[in-house]
Amino acid sequence: MLPAPWRLIVLVFVAVLLLVGGAQARTALTAERATLNFLREFADEYRSVLRPLWTGSNYCTWDGVTCDANGDVHVNLRGRGLVGEMPEVDDDDGALSRVVSIDLSSNPGIHDDFESDWKRLANLRVMNLSYTSLRGEIPDDWRQMQSLEEVHIHHTAACRDLPQWRGMARLRVVDLSYNNFQGSLRSEWSQLPALQSVSLAGNAFCGCVPPSWRANAALTGSVAGLAVSDAATCSFNGCSNRKSCPKTPNTSVGGGAQPESPFHRATFNVLRKFTDEYRSVLESLWTGYDYCTWDGVTCDANGDVHVNLRGRGLVGEMPEVDGDDGALSRVVSIDLSSNPGIHDDFESDWKRLANLRVMNLSYTSLRGEIPDDWRQMQSLEEVHIHHTAACRDLPQWRGMARLRVVDLSYNNFQGSLRSEWSQLPALQSVSLAGNAFCGCVPPSWRANAALTGSVAGLAVSDAATCSFNSCSNRKSCPKTPNTSAGGSPAAPAPPAPPAPAPPAPPAPAPPAPPAPADGTAATLAFLSGIAADFPRQLGAWTGSDYCLWSGVSCADDGAVTVDLSGRGLAGTLSGLRGADGSAVRVVSLDLSNNAGLSGSFVDSWAALKRLRSLKMSRTSVHGYVPSSWNGMTSLETVDLSDTQACGGLPNWGGDMVSLRTVDLSRTAMRGAFAASWAALPALESADLSGNRFCGCVPSSWTGNAVLQAAASTAGAGVTAASCLWTNRCTGASYMCW
Repeated sequence: MLPAPWRLIVLVFVAVLLLVGGAQARTALTAERATLNFLREFADEYRSVLRPLWTGSNYCTWDGVTCDANGDVHVNLRGRGLVGEMPEVDDDDGALSRVVSIDLSSNPGIHDDFESDWKRLANLRVMNLSYTSLRGEIPDDWRQMQSLEEVHIHHTAACRDLPQWRGMARLRVVDLSYNNFQGSLRSEWSQLPALQSVSLAGNAFCGCVPPSWRANAALTGSVAGLAVSDAATCSFNGCSNRKSCPKTPNTSVGGGAQPESPFHRATFNVLRKFTDEYRSVLESLWTGYDYCTWDGVTCDANGDVHVNLRGRGLVGEMPEVDGDDGALSRVVSIDLSSNPGIHDDFESDWKRLANLRVMNLSYTSLRGEIPDDWRQMQSLEEVHIHHTAACRDLPQWRGMARLRVVDLSYNNFQGSLRSEWSQLPALQSVSLAGNAFCGCVPPSWRANAALTGSVAGLAVSDAATCSFNSCSNRKSCPKTPNTSAGGSPAAPAPPAPPAPAPPAPPAPAPPAPPAPADGTAATLAFLSGIAADFPRQLGAWTGSDYCLWSGVSCADDGAVTVDLSGRGLAGTLSGLRGADGSAVRVVSLDLSNNAGLSGSFVDSWAALKRLRSLKMSRTSVHGYVPSSWNGMTSLETVDLSDTQACGGLPNWGGDMVSLRTVDLSRTAMRGAFAASWAALPALESADLSGNRFCGCVPSSWTGNAVLQAAASTAGAGVTAASCLWTNRCTGASYMCW
């Protein structure tokens, strides 16, 4: 037995070990608990929005919360329609919380004063409170947030003087532009050693620039053009109005001496019409004045605006466009496709969108004649209006100097073609399949390969049967959209003498792809289009014998295999360029392992009726996987893994009678499963792992072992009993980054 002094030493040593180990265990537990406590303050403050979504204690699964590989927590609640004040922060929770970024921007319902106790958020690096109704002075003691790197508080009612910040060693970016500051600048800001970018425009500061700012380019640049920077007019005593604090947020847009550009205002007005028309979906998402931050809206480096609302469940008519707004709007592309709830007539006043280049209204319930006066859109380059109820004659378009691509396939056209289309000088690709045009091909079309190719196989192209006078049905206008999956429907037979009714024919076999006498020309056109997309890598693809081209092999039966895997392709893919997809002999196309391959998945490839295998894995192709590919009836294998495919699963179904293997693993998909997949008759393997699908497993998948197995690897959210609430789909689920 140890002597008494030694026993005492051992007991003390053991006690210390227990205390240290227990403290470490408590610290690890407390960091998680502190984070949970802090986030629950958000749920309490914004209960109407977050209470149904933020349930349980695993905050990493909550909508708007992301946990990275380091265990750090990022909160993004931008544009969620939140109403309330800034959440409070307790001392211990703030010190231990793992939250490193918070974005509450574009929530004008967030109001009242800036919360001083956010100073306790010891690990916060990025804060965005822009486009809210927060008001008053930004707290001086936020300088205690020593981890802070970026602060974005613009277009609020922040006022009076700049906060007295100093010694924040990591603070690199500060944007306090377009607030209500009427007080003075702060000399202390010269003691922010890491500053790289500062924006203070759109305020009315008083006094002069502090002398200590002169050594910092970011600070001096932030006040260029403001009154405080003019030594002839500024005065350190001229701050009589510094206590003023308007409570209304500054809604100016910016742009030098002119605080609000007419182009920005016009664009905002055009987009507001979308909000008014589709308010059930967009009203809570499109808030504030910075439309570049809105879900589904992207502003590029040129200031052009792209609107992508594909598959958002929109219900309503086409938004109206006012004259002046349309002329000045910076909107250059609009995608409203895959929204069957969009109905009624095509909106004539879209002719006023002077800068629109790309329009996609496919898979909607729009009906009637496509307006003739859309020809006034002189910037238009691409029009995609297929699988709608568009009807009667083609629109009388001419003189649209930039129009390159027109897809009006699978609508309800029963009228005539238009000779005016020969006056569209830039046409490269036209698709009119799946309609029942009357009359004959206008003679003026003969000189344009895109136009003549668009009617190949249609009745109007057969000189033996067509008639310029046979348009008795041209006024017919079925109101139901054409839901055919693809493939030119059989041309109606010419009139025949009456004959006894034949017996009922046997049930038809699955339709085979059309077999033109010679698909060489179509195949050459398709492959030449790919060569044109990648001239640096495929410059050797010359001549007309594509079977000799590197990466192309031809079988005895004429089937063509294209293997361009790992060729260093860099660029984007275009459409069929006027080629008849049904005649293209390519049965296998491998574009995988080309990281430089970008752009969108090509919608018009749905016409490739002979294609059996398509591989695009490990490329940078992005966007929604086209539902129109449901028309690729020969397709057996699709591999789009490790791409930037986004949104939900495409609406593929029973028309894909050959599809056996699908790999959509490790993409950017965050949307919902497609119930229609239960109708894929030959499916043997589906890999959906590595994605974050929203919603639940469709009931139609219940009896399908392949789909059930795929769902089990697609994340716990879709299979959870509470998936309707805990894994609810939101607008963000369909965003494409």
